Amino acid sequence: MSAAPVPGTTPPSDGERDSSDALEAATQATRGLQGLSAELTARVPQLLEAMRSVGTGPELHTTLDRICETAAELADARYAAIGVVSEDGKALSDFVFHGVDVEEAELIGRLPDGHRGLLGALIHDPGPVRLANLADDPRSCGFPAHHPPMRTFLGVPIRVQGEIFGNLYLTEKHGGVEFNEYDLNMVRVLATEAGIAIGNARLYEAARQRERWIDGS
Repeated sequence: MSAAPVPGTTPPSDGERDSSDALEAATQATRGLQGLSAELTARVPQLLEAMRSVGTGPELHTTLDRICETAAELADARYAAIGVVSEDGKALSDFVFHGVDVEEAELIGRLPDGHRGLLGALIHDPGPVRLANLADDPRSCGFPAHHPPMRTFLGVPIRVQGEIFGNLYLTEKHGGVEFNEYDLNMVRVLATEAGIAIGNARLYEAARQRERWIDGS
Protein backbone atom coordinates (compact mmCIF):
# COMPACT_ATOMS: atom_id res chain seq x y z
CA MET A 1 0.00 0.00 0.00
CA SER A 2 1.40 3.43 -0.98
CA ALA A 3 2.11 5.90 1.78
CA ALA A 4 -0.07 9.01 1.85
CA PRO A 5 1.70 12.29 1.03
CA VAL A 6 2.71 14.42 3.97
CA PRO A 7 0.43 17.45 4.31
CA GLY A 8 2.02 20.61 2.99
CA THR A 9 4.41 18.76 0.68
CA THR A 10 4.34 18.20 -3.10
CA PRO A 11 4.25 14.54 -4.19
CA PRO A 12 7.33 13.57 -6.24
CA SER A 13 6.96 13.40 -10.03
CA ASP A 14 7.37 10.14 -11.97
CA GLY A 15 10.86 11.20 -13.02
CA GLU A 16 11.86 12.02 -9.46
CA ARG A 17 10.50 8.68 -8.25
CA ASP A 18 12.41 6.83 -11.00
CA SER A 19 15.63 8.65 -10.10
CA SER A 20 15.07 8.02 -6.40
CA ASP A 21 14.37 4.32 -7.01
CA ALA A 22 17.48 4.02 -9.18
CA LEU A 23 19.63 5.75 -6.59
CA GLU A 24 18.30 3.53 -3.82
CA ALA A 25 18.84 0.35 -5.87
CA ALA A 26 22.33 1.42 -6.87
CA THR A 27 23.21 2.43 -3.31
CA GLN A 28 22.04 -0.89 -1.88
CA ALA A 29 23.88 -2.84 -4.56
CA THR A 30 27.06 -0.85 -4.03
CA ARG A 31 26.91 -1.41 -0.27
CA GLY A 32 26.61 -5.12 -0.92
CA LEU A 33 29.57 -5.04 -3.26
CA GLN A 34 31.79 -3.26 -0.75
CA GLY A 35 31.77 -6.23 1.58
CA LEU A 36 32.94 -8.78 -0.98
CA SER A 37 36.68 -8.15 -1.23
CA ALA A 38 39.45 -5.59 -1.03
CA GLU A 39 39.72 -5.68 -4.83
CA LEU A 40 36.11 -4.73 -5.30
CA THR A 41 36.14 -2.13 -2.55
CA ALA A 42 38.98 -0.37 -4.37
CA ARG A 43 36.84 -0.23 -7.52
CA VAL A 44 33.69 1.17 -5.88
CA PRO A 45 34.69 4.85 -6.48
CA GLN A 46 35.19 3.99 -10.14
CA LEU A 47 31.70 2.47 -10.21
CA LEU A 48 30.12 5.54 -8.64
CA GLU A 49 31.88 7.84 -11.10
CA ALA A 50 30.73 5.63 -13.98
CA MET A 51 27.12 5.84 -12.78
CA ARG A 52 27.32 9.63 -12.65
CA SER A 53 28.69 9.84 -16.18
CA VAL A 54 25.95 7.59 -17.56
CA GLY A 55 23.29 9.83 -16.08
CA THR A 56 24.37 12.90 -18.05
CA GLY A 57 23.22 13.88 -21.52
CA PRO A 58 19.63 13.76 -22.81
CA GLU A 59 19.83 12.38 -26.38
CA LEU A 60 19.14 8.63 -26.59
CA HIS A 61 21.87 7.59 -29.02
CA THR A 62 24.45 9.72 -27.20
CA THR A 63 23.36 8.07 -23.97
CA LEU A 64 23.82 4.58 -25.47
CA ASP A 65 27.29 5.51 -26.73
CA ARG A 66 28.21 6.77 -23.27
CA ILE A 67 26.93 3.60 -21.59
CA CYS A 68 29.05 1.42 -23.90
CA GLU A 69 32.18 3.48 -23.33
CA THR A 70 31.63 3.61 -19.57
CA ALA A 71 30.97 -0.13 -19.28
CA ALA A 72 34.10 -0.98 -21.27
CA GLU A 73 36.24 1.24 -19.04
CA LEU A 74 34.62 -0.10 -15.89
CA ALA A 75 35.17 -3.79 -16.75
CA ASP A 76 38.50 -3.20 -18.55
CA ALA A 77 37.03 -4.58 -21.80
CA ARG A 78 38.22 -3.85 -25.31
CA TYR A 79 34.76 -3.99 -26.87
CA ALA A 80 31.27 -3.08 -25.69
CA ALA A 81 27.87 -2.95 -27.37
CA ILE A 82 24.19 -2.50 -26.65
CA GLY A 83 21.63 -4.48 -28.62
CA VAL A 84 18.28 -2.69 -28.52
CA VAL A 85 15.37 -5.14 -28.66
CA SER A 86 12.61 -4.40 -31.19
CA GLU A 87 9.09 -3.59 -30.05
CA ASP A 88 7.86 -7.09 -30.88
CA GLY A 89 10.67 -8.58 -28.78
CA LYS A 90 11.89 -10.88 -31.56
CA ALA A 91 15.01 -9.17 -32.90
CA LEU A 92 17.36 -6.21 -32.52
CA SER A 93 16.20 -2.84 -33.80
CA ASP A 94 19.53 -1.10 -33.13
CA PHE A 95 23.09 -2.06 -32.28
CA VAL A 96 25.44 0.51 -30.73
CA PHE A 97 29.08 -0.47 -30.34
CA HIS A 98 32.37 0.74 -28.86
CA GLY A 99 35.92 -0.39 -29.68
CA VAL A 100 35.45 -1.18 -33.39
CA ASP A 101 36.56 1.65 -35.67
CA VAL A 102 34.73 2.84 -38.78
CA GLU A 103 36.97 0.95 -41.22
CA GLU A 104 36.52 -2.33 -39.34
CA ALA A 105 32.76 -1.81 -39.15
CA GLU A 106 32.56 -1.21 -42.91
CA LEU A 107 34.49 -4.42 -43.60
CA ILE A 108 32.23 -6.44 -41.29
CA GLY A 109 29.15 -5.05 -43.02
CA ARG A 110 25.71 -5.86 -41.66
CA LEU A 111 25.17 -5.36 -37.94
CA PRO A 112 23.80 -8.20 -35.78
CA ASP A 113 20.02 -8.55 -36.04
CA GLY A 114 19.50 -10.95 -33.14
CA HIS A 115 17.74 -13.62 -35.18
CA ARG A 116 20.26 -16.28 -34.20
CA GLY A 117 23.31 -17.00 -32.09
CA LEU A 118 24.00 -15.96 -28.52
CA LEU A 119 22.66 -12.44 -29.02
CA GLY A 120 19.39 -13.89 -30.27
CA ALA A 121 19.21 -16.27 -27.31
CA LEU A 122 19.63 -13.37 -24.89
CA ILE A 123 16.67 -11.58 -26.46
CA HIS A 124 14.35 -14.46 -25.58
CA ASP A 125 16.00 -15.36 -22.29
CA PRO A 126 17.48 -12.14 -20.86
CA GLY A 127 19.81 -12.67 -17.95
CA PRO A 128 23.45 -12.24 -16.92
CA VAL A 129 25.91 -14.36 -18.92
CA ARG A 130 29.64 -14.71 -18.31
CA LEU A 131 31.73 -16.89 -20.65
CA ALA A 132 35.41 -17.78 -20.73
CA ASN A 133 35.21 -18.59 -24.44
CA LEU A 134 32.37 -17.61 -26.75
CA ALA A 135 33.19 -20.45 -29.14
CA ASP A 136 32.48 -23.05 -26.44
CA ASP A 137 28.89 -21.89 -25.90
CA PRO A 138 26.39 -24.00 -27.88
CA ARG A 139 24.34 -20.87 -28.66
CA SER A 140 27.26 -19.22 -30.45
CA CYS A 141 27.20 -19.24 -34.26
CA GLY A 142 30.59 -17.67 -34.93
CA PHE A 143 31.53 -14.32 -36.46
CA PRO A 144 31.32 -12.94 -40.01
CA ALA A 145 34.40 -12.29 -42.11
CA HIS A 146 36.66 -9.42 -40.97
CA HIS A 147 35.15 -9.49 -37.47
CA PRO A 148 37.80 -9.00 -34.74
CA PRO A 149 38.43 -12.09 -32.60
CA MET A 150 36.43 -12.16 -29.39
CA ARG A 151 36.77 -14.83 -26.72
CA THR A 152 35.71 -13.70 -23.25
CA PHE A 153 32.13 -12.41 -22.90
CA LEU A 154 29.94 -10.68 -20.34
CA GLY A 155 26.30 -9.78 -20.95
CA VAL A 156 23.59 -8.22 -18.78
CA PRO A 157 20.05 -7.05 -19.60
CA ILE A 158 19.02 -3.40 -19.44
CA ARG A 159 15.51 -2.71 -18.20
CA VAL A 160 13.63 0.56 -18.60
CA GLN A 161 10.65 0.96 -16.27
CA GLY A 162 10.61 -2.79 -15.70
CA GLU A 163 10.59 -3.72 -19.40
CA ILE A 164 13.53 -5.20 -21.31
CA PHE A 165 15.12 -2.45 -23.41
CA GLY A 166 18.08 -4.48 -24.61
CA ASN A 167 21.30 -6.14 -23.54
CA LEU A 168 24.73 -4.75 -22.72
CA TYR A 169 27.59 -6.89 -24.03
CA LEU A 170 31.30 -6.76 -23.15
CA THR A 171 34.05 -8.81 -24.78
CA GLU A 172 37.81 -9.24 -24.62
CA LYS A 173 38.90 -8.24 -21.13
CA HIS A 174 42.38 -6.77 -21.36
CA GLY A 175 45.23 -9.08 -20.45
CA GLY A 176 43.49 -12.12 -21.90
CA VAL A 177 41.85 -12.97 -18.58
CA GLU A 178 38.20 -13.82 -17.96
CA PHE A 179 35.60 -11.40 -16.67
CA ASN A 180 35.13 -12.20 -13.00
CA GLU A 181 32.22 -12.06 -10.59
CA TYR A 182 33.19 -8.54 -9.52
CA ASP A 183 32.97 -7.33 -13.14
CA LEU A 184 29.54 -8.90 -13.42
CA ASN A 185 28.25 -7.30 -10.22
CA MET A 186 29.49 -3.84 -11.14
CA VAL A 187 28.14 -3.99 -14.68
CA ARG A 188 24.75 -5.08 -13.34
CA VAL A 189 24.68 -1.99 -11.11
CA LEU A 190 25.68 0.13 -14.09
CA ALA A 191 22.86 -1.43 -16.15
CA THR A 192 20.37 -0.36 -13.46
CA GLU A 193 21.53 3.25 -13.75
CA ALA A 194 21.63 2.94 -17.54
CA GLY A 195 17.95 1.99 -17.57
CA ILE A 196 17.08 5.25 -15.83
CA ALA A 197 19.30 7.29 -18.15
CA ILE A 198 17.69 5.68 -21.21
CA GLY A 199 14.21 6.33 -19.83
CA ASN A 200 15.06 10.00 -19.32
CA ALA A 201 16.53 10.25 -22.83
CA ARG A 202 13.34 8.76 -24.29
CA LEU A 203 11.23 11.35 -22.49
CA TYR A 204 13.50 14.13 -23.74
CA GLU A 205 13.27 12.94 -27.36
CA ALA A 206 9.48 12.59 -27.10
CA ALA A 207 9.25 16.15 -25.80
CA ARG A 208 11.42 17.46 -28.64
CA GLN A 209 9.30 15.63 -31.18
CA ARG A 210 6.14 17.20 -29.75
CA GLU A 211 7.78 20.63 -29.96
CA ARG A 212 8.70 20.06 -33.61
CA TRP A 213 5.14 18.94 -34.34
CA ILE A 214 3.70 22.01 -32.66
CA ASP A 215 6.12 24.31 -34.50
CA GLY A 216 5.24 22.63 -37.79
CA SER A 217 1.54 23.06 -37.14
